[in-house]
Amino acid sequence: MCFNHSPEVISMKLRRILVLFCTFCASVPSVANAQSTSNGHHIEATSFGAKGDGIKDDTTGIQAALDAASKTGGAVDLPAGKYLVRGNLTIPVGVSLNGVAKSPQYIEPLIGTVILATGGRDKEDAPALFEMGDSSAVQGVTVFYPDQKPENIHPYSWTFHLKGGDNTVENITLINSYNGIKIGPEPNVRHRIRSVYGCVLRRGLLLDNCSDIGRIENIQWHCHWWSSSQVGGKWDPVFEYMWKNCEGYIFARTDWEYVTNTFIFPTAIGYHFVESKSGAMNGQLMMNDN
Repeated sequence: MCFNHSPEVISMKLRRILVLFCTFCASVPSVANAQSTSNGHHIEATSFGAKGDGIKDDTTGIQAALDAASKTGGAVDLPAGKYLVRGNLTIPVGVSLNGVAKSPQYIEPLIGTVILATGGRDKEDAPALFEMGDSSAVQGVTVFYPDQKPENIHPYSWTFHLKGGDNTVENITLINSYNGIKIGPEPNVRHRIRSVYGCVLRRGLLLDNCSDIGRIENIQWHCHWWSSSQVGGKWDPVFEYMWKNCEGYIFARTDWEYVTNTFIFPTAIGYHFVESKSGAMNGQLMMNDN
């Protein structure tokens, strides 16, 4: 069967086909738009000036990215690199700072996302490297204090300070923190400290004034990270300092704390239970201390 159409009819049909095609294309998101939607709550700190070259001070750039993420809540991603932080970082409400590590680092401790921290030297009461409030998280980073030397150990402020509720520290490596993780004494509830490995010289974890169940899981403190040539190449003086001075876990007031799979060696006091003005510990502990 054969149909003969005038040029005007053919032109009208082509126009209809073109309109239908354009309508279909408009209804299907482009690849670029799909990627923008899926990553809409992730910000890369490098877009705000952080270099990760170990030379430039990246404190301002990382904090600017965190502040931008705080407008809606979301994540700030730190690609692999060495980020010099001469000051401290405040993790806003509802924001996560994410490095690339999916577990603590051991064999090559200064690969992945590494924070080179220099602030708080000789000032234990200075702000922590990471000040964390409600619903904040730090995940997947390694922290190294490049000015801390094994034969000339200096005090530093805390690496982490948690207050408020529902904050998380996870998949972290602390190469040579003087003071590791402090929770409180400001009110805190439902913290999660998970898979944190590394060396702490004076205090590993201090917990006080938690009024609802917190969880501390899979924590190991040991000086063997110092055996790497990247961070000093010897652990003997660090071993001696720790067994004379280090307190691994200090527990004051907490309600129904769950503590599982924790370890410290060497140490002066492995697990220290104290009473603060807020009270003493109530919890369940499964611990391994050599």
